[in-house]
Amino acid sequence: MNHEHLVLCYKLSSAMITTMNNQLREYHLTFQQLLILLYLEEQTEEVAGKDICQYFGISHPTSVGLIARMTKASFIVVEVSKTDRRERILHLANKGREVIEQSRHVIDHYIEHLVQHLSDEEQQNFINLLFQLDSISKIEKER
Repeated sequence: MNHEHLVLCYKLSSAMITTMNNQLREYHLTFQQLLILLYLEEQTEEVAGKDICQYFGISHPTSVGLIARMTKASFIVVEVSKTDRRERILHLANKGREVIEQSRHVIDHYIEHLVQHLSDEEQQNFINLLFQLDSISKIEKER
């Protein structure tokens, strides 16, 4: 892979983030915040701030800022863990659930737009490739 491939990955990622941020602006929400809300919605176990760092591959200061802004916007509620007072547990607030439902069409429309020219097989291959690259990336981080 040469640098042109890296530039292409960067451009695609930047375009996706910019497009989603623009479409989510009316909900006073960023793409990254929406992804965190969706993650909280899917979890059956308690989610701590460190879980956000690990899952999204972001730094502790970045997660603290995101959590603070989402708490201020009443999308999430933060409480002290009953088992470890140093740990903060995140819960999806009603407003967070509402904004997920309101913005779900934005996500669906964008995904549909991205894959409309791909066959079902190409879509599945693309998804599999993304998972492979994510696994490789995690292994590289551990080194």
